[in-house]
Amino acid sequence: MHGIPIPWQVQVHNLEDGGVIIHYRCDEPCPDVVSGLDQLVASYPRQVIAAPEPRLSSKFALTAWGRLETLDYLDEPLMRRFIDTYRGLDHHPSPEPASEISRR
Repeated sequence: MHGIPIPWQVQVHNLEDGGVIIHYRCDEPCPDVVSGLDQLVASYPRQVIAAPEPRLSSKFALTAWGRLETLDYLDEPLMRRFIDTYRGLDHHPSPEPASEISRR
């Protein structure tokens, strides 16, 4: 869980390695939202991060490589379905097996 926005290049690297990012916007202090997100993120061993993003037009945005879900309230079941569906999908191309390369 991050208390400040994360640099874009770090976010992209996380997403391309199969991570999920939960961005949130609090127009005033929102300790209940932060606490709920902290518990949600902590329940996943890796690849899930949450960070504030004041430029959001919605209250929450879940992102994975090529995917976006926006929400106006903290919907933990929907967030978990999104995370469980997209977390761990690495988008780096798989290297060719050595046996395929040696046949050329």
